Amino acid sequence: MAHMALTAVRVLGFSKKARFLAKQRKEKEGRAPAVADVHFEQIEFDKSVQVLLKGTVLLKVTAAKNLYSRLYVLDPDYQTIYCHDASPRFYPTCQAKTRAIDLSALREVRTGYKTDVFHICSKSRSFTGRIPEERCFSLIMSNGSTVNLVAPSVDLCKCWVNVIQYVIGKSQHEDREDRLERWLKKQFRLADTSKDGYLNFNECMTLLGHLNLFFSCEKALSVFMDAGAITRDDDPTAPVLDANGFYRFYASLAERSEIRELFEKYSTAPSKKYWTTSDLQMFLLTSQREDKETIEACEFVIETFEPVDENREQKHFSMQVSTYISDDKDVFNIGFQSYLLNQRQFLFNPKKDQVYQDMSQPLSHYFIASSHNTYLLDNQLTGTSSVEAYISCLLKGCRCVEIDCWDGPSGEPVVTHGHTFTSRILFKDVVAVIRDYGFRASPYPIILSIENHCSLDQQDLMATCLRTCLGSALYFDLPSSTDSALPSPEKLRGKVILKGKKFIGISRGDSESSKDDDDLIVEPARTVPVEDVTDTTIHEKVNVRRVLSKISENFSSGVYLHAVKFRSLSHAKENERFYEMSSLSETKFREGFSEDVHMQGLIGHCRRQLVRIYPDGLRTDSSNYNPIPMLRAGCQIVALNYQDKQPETRAYKALFMDNGGCGYLLKPEYMRKEEVDFEKFVAGRKAMVLSVTVISAQQLPKPGAIDGEDIADPYVTVQVFGCQRDCKKEKTTFLKNNGYRHVELYDKADNALEPATLFLYVEYYEQDSDLH
Repeated sequence: MAHMALTAVRVLGFSKKARFLAKQRKEKEGRAPAVADVHFEQIEFDKSVQVLLKGTVLLKVTAAKNLYSRLYVLDPDYQTIYCHDASPRFYPTCQAKTRAIDLSALREVRTGYKTDVFHICSKSRSFTGRIPEERCFSLIMSNGSTVNLVAPSVDLCKCWVNVIQYVIGKSQHEDREDRLERWLKKQFRLADTSKDGYLNFNECMTLLGHLNLFFSCEKALSVFMDAGAITRDDDPTAPVLDANGFYRFYASLAERSEIRELFEKYSTAPSKKYWTTSDLQMFLLTSQREDKETIEACEFVIETFEPVDENREQKHFSMQVSTYISDDKDVFNIGFQSYLLNQRQFLFNPKKDQVYQDMSQPLSHYFIASSHNTYLLDNQLTGTSSVEAYISCLLKGCRCVEIDCWDGPSGEPVVTHGHTFTSRILFKDVVAVIRDYGFRASPYPIILSIENHCSLDQQDLMATCLRTCLGSALYFDLPSSTDSALPSPEKLRGKVILKGKKFIGISRGDSESSKDDDDLIVEPARTVPVEDVTDTTIHEKVNVRRVLSKISENFSSGVYLHAVKFRSLSHAKENERFYEMSSLSETKFREGFSEDVHMQGLIGHCRRQLVRIYPDGLRTDSSNYNPIPMLRAGCQIVALNYQDKQPETRAYKALFMDNGGCGYLLKPEYMRKEEVDFEKFVAGRKAMVLSVTVISAQQLPKPGAIDGEDIADPYVTVQVFGCQRDCKKEKTTFLKNNGYRHVELYDKADNALEPATLFLYVEYYEQDSDLH
C-alpha cells in the first residue's frame, strides 16, 4: 500500500510537468491551452508513466544488425531502467543478466535512425523493411555510448521518449540538495538487501565499504545507535534504522570537522553553534574576499540556506543538520556546508557563465574552441569514427571541427583518418549532425576545417550535401574587394563557414586563387594551358605541360576561409589576404616561435589572419600538447583531441567555459591593437605568488583498479598550466585523518606569472598508485 501511495504522488509530479509542457506547446502555436487540452496531456502522460512502470518488451539493436528482445522496466524512483532477458517468438535472444541503466547518466534520448548503429542498420533494406524509423529511439549516455532500441509501436516509442526526456530535463535543473536526496534514497534501497524498509548494522557496514568510508566497528555502532536505531517485534535483539534514521546516520558520518573549525573561528556566539549576520559578513569579507557584502545580503543568504525555521526568524546561520523526509521539504541540508557548495562559491565566477564580451570584432580577434580529428572517439590508428564525437564536441561549445573526407566505396564521400585502420562514417551523416546540434550550446559560427582527399565527382556530392542539408546556414558571402577584415561572430550568428583549399583556374582570377602549391598537380592535356594561368604561386620547377586542380570548382565556390601553406612571417606580410588561413603542427610552432622576439611577429600576423595549430602525427594515442604557449602567441584555432582526458585538455576546456561557454574568447588588447607596445606590456608584468590551501575532500570516486573491498587513501595534486616558466606541480602528503594541506606555488626565479594564461588543475591520486 505504501508503495502504491508513493507511486501516486510521483505520477502527480509528472502530471504537473505535463500541464507545463502543454502550456508551452500551445503558446508556441499562438493560442492559450484550453482546460481540456491540459487535462488530456495530463492523462496521457500519466498513462505513459504507468506503462513504463509495468515494463515493455523492446528490441535492442547492435551494430551487427542483430535484434535482441529485452524487457525494460522503469524503476519507481524514476532514475533507473532495468533491462531483463525476454524471449519473443520471432526474434533471437541471448542469455543476458539484469542490467541497470542510470538515467542520471543520460545526455539525451534521440528518435529515429540517428546513431552510428542505426546508420549502419539503415543501409539494409531488410532492416528498414521490418523496422520503421518512427519506432526507433536511442539512449545517449554522458560518455557517448548508446543503447539503441525499437518499440513495438509508434505510440509506445513516444511513451518512452516523453518520460525519459522529462527525467533528463529534471535532473539537469536539480540543485545539490535534490541530487543528494536522490542519491541517499538510492543508497538506502541498495543497502536494504532484505527489502523490508530497514537497515541492520551489518547492512550499514557493507554500505560504508561501498562508499569508501572506513570506521571501526565500535565507532560505527555508536553512530548507528545515536542515529535512532529501533527494535522490531520480530527480532528485538537486532536494532535497525528506518529511512530517517539512515539519513541521520549518513549526516553524522559526513560531518566535516575542518568545516566546523572554520565555522567556529568566525562565530561570536558563546555556544559557537551559529553565526549572526555580522559573523557571516566578516567571513565573506575576510575569508572569501567578497566586495562589500552588506548586512541585507547576509540576511538573504541566511533566508536561502538556513534549514531551520527558528534560526531563520532570528537571522542565525547554523551548522545544525536537518535530516527528514517529506513531500514538502528537503531531505537533507546543512546550512553552512550547503552554502559553501553553492555555485556562488565556486572558483569559476558565475558572472562569466553568460556571454559578456564584445562579439562584434573580426574573427581573428578571438580565441576559438577547436577540435582535431573530431570524428574519432579514441586513438588515431585503430580508433572508432563516430557522429557521437561531433555531437559531444559541439555540445561542449567547440566551434571549429575537423572533417577528413575520402572517397567512399559506395560512391559516397566518407569521413575517416586516411591510411590507418580507423572506421568510416558517411560525410552526409556528419553534416546532418552539424545541422542538428551545431547551435545548441552556442549561437556563434561553426568553422568546418575540411581536409579534402576526395575525387572531383565526390567533391561535387559533398558540395550538394552541404547546400541541401545546411541551406541558408552555410555562409556564402565570399570576400569582396571592399572587405578588409573577417566578419565578426555576431554577424555570423547561426552560420557555418567552410575552410579548405580553393579551386585554381583563370575563370576565378588571381584574387580567388590559393597560394598553396599542394593545390596543384601536373597531368597531360585535360585543363587550362600553363601559359594562360597567371597566378604567381606556380613555380618554375613545375614541368610546363598542363596544370590540373585537385579541387572541384563546385565545392570550392562555398569555401570562405582559404587554406594556404605558411612559409614565413615576411612572406605572409607581403602576400597576406585576411580570408586566408594557415596551419602549423605543434613542432613547427615550437621550432619557429618559442622565443618572445618571434612570438611578437606571430601575434601581429594573428591580428589579421587565422592560424591553426594541430597535434603532431606521432600522437597516435590522441594525447595533447600544452595549448597555453600557442594561445600566448595569439593563435586563434589551437586544435586539441577532445576525447583526451589529461590535464592539458581539461585546462583548455576550462578556458572556454568563460564568456558563457560560447566557444569564442576575445583576445587581450595587446593581441588585437597595433598601437599597443608589446615590449612595454611585457616589461610591465608583475610577479605574483599563488597559494592554494587544500582543506578537505569528500565522496571522491574510487580508482577503477582498486578492489571493491579496499579503502582508497587519496592525496591531492595541484598543477599550474601556463607558459613554461610558470608551470608547476605539487602534491599533498598522505596522512590518515588528514586535516589542512597547504601547497605553495610560485616561481623561484621570481619571474612574472601571467594570469591571463594561467590555469589551476586539481587532481587526486591513490597512495602508491598513478590512478586518478
